Amino acid sequence: MREHELPSPPEIAGAPELAALAILQVAIQATTRALIAAHPELSDADFPQPPSGPAREAQRLFRLAFRLDRAVSRYRRALPDPMPESDPPADPDF
Repeated sequence: MREHELPSPPEIAGAPELAALAILQVAIQATTRALIAAHPELSDADFPQPPSGPAREAQRLFRLAFRLDRAVSRYRRALPDPMPESDPPADPDF
């Protein structure tokens, strides 16, 4: 499974929490995009430090979202690889 990809049914069977974590990562991505849309100055390298008012809180949320996304990615990578789906048994008549 690649980063930010929805887990397959066998992966979910092996680690059910992957379903909720995938949804969380999509929500984080949507949130950060919405924050940048609402506060375009957050994507500006020359953004004045420290920001004030809503932009400051948006910046905090953005940083927390980034950290949470990284933590979820690390957790997903730490899980053992799911068992490969087995091929159906060969037909003995062939």
